[in-house]
Amino acid sequence: MCGGCHAHDTTPHRYPPTIGEMPVPGEMSRRRFLGVGAAVGLGAVVAACAGEPDGGASPTEIVPGIEGTLQIVKRFPPNGLVPGRVRLPLSLADARGILGNDGTRTLPDSLAVTIIDPSTGETVASANAKRHGDDLSVPYWPVVVDIDSPGIYSLRLDATGQDPGGTTQSNEVSFQVDAPDTVAMPVPGRALPPFDTPTIVNSRGVSPICTRAGGPCPFHGVTLSDALVRGIPVVYLVGTPAHCTTGTCAPALESLIAVASEIGERAVFVHADIYADEEATQVAPAVTALKMQFEPALFVTDARGTVATRLDVVFDTDEIRGALATVGLS
Repeated sequence: MCGGCHAHDTTPHRYPPTIGEMPVPGEMSRRRFLGVGAAVGLGAVVAACAGEPDGGASPTEIVPGIEGTLQIVKRFPPNGLVPGRVRLPLSLADARGILGNDGTRTLPDSLAVTIIDPSTGETVASANAKRHGDDLSVPYWPVVVDIDSPGIYSLRLDATGQDPGGTTQSNEVSFQVDAPDTVAMPVPGRALPPFDTPTIVNSRGVSPICTRAGGPCPFHGVTLSDALVRGIPVVYLVGTPAHCTTGTCAPALESLIAVASEIGERAVFVHADIYADEEATQVAPAVTALKMQFEPALFVTDARGTVATRLDVVFDTDEIRGALATVGLS
């Protein structure tokens, strides 16, 4: 049960809930656009042993209600992560599927995870990730760790309390941290490039400019280019509320609207939708300009236009507030 990259074909298709591809206009039309959603990939159970795991994190106690083997669901993109503060949101699954907020299973408040360098077996970092997304259909646990070097790493979740014998069950997923100079899209520490995003007065060939239910959101008053020269922080959301079948884009936009009302004119908020047409067959120029391969993504810059924080794929109101706090907005 794992999402994988589908072979490219020329048939337009909507953004899938697993990793997929969409046609991109112009010279980008044959490039892969990855949809990272609620079922990106499941980690395999790699060990079952008694006692504490190696490393600094104590096992997570999984309360009754879980059936069969607990598995990790990756909610982070397969590329675009760079050394520094690395964010790895996870969800969970058991024998019945992905664990949601439907009340059928009791969910842990936090997950204890360990990051391992598989080439040496050494523990790189440990973290306790608190549960987020109680207002989403699928909750998530954002693991945030500091990783100094590019490479392939393993994320291990150790869980107890699932079996009558009280064994510790270890689950691992791998992830890659790329060298910054190999990542095309904006990363923290890099300037957010200006772009004339569609606005209410100039759609720039994109229709509709915003697929929010009930009409455009309030973040289409100025272009990203205009926002970046105002000398205050910029908050830039790229995502499609209507066509994001993973169920994360619309809630992300609504959360951002709520937070923006608290921040007022201390920052400029801009939104760009993913598609250029109502049928969702052509990716919008704003997406190709950023060289994005997943959505949604939230870029938060400082007053000089340098990306301070980027939130990928799934995030809630609390995480948005935390991202804005990195540039002094609270």
